Amino acid sequence: MNPLNLIKTVTELMVSVGVGSIVGNTIKNATPTNAHIVKRISMGIGGFFLSSMVSSKVSKYATETIDETAEKIKSIRKTETKFDETKAN
Repeated sequence: MNPLNLIKTVTELMVSVGVGSIVGNTIKNATPTNAHIVKRISMGIGGFFLSSMVSSKVSKYATETIDETAEKIKSIRKTETKFDETKAN
């Protein structure tokens, strides 16, 4: 596996788990202890989909940021190579 793809995969996993935990804990803290079963179920389902949506968007953002950073590094390396070549001549 390409190292960049490995970094993106691990980052996506970490981001998804982290966001899921944050949203899950927020839902638990926002659910009243005396809420009826219907309200608890609906909040749980809503929390699941909210967590999924936010995790997806944040993972996409993280992957795009990694790709942009990799492109910037490649660009810097190309510039350094060109500079070294002109310096040698």
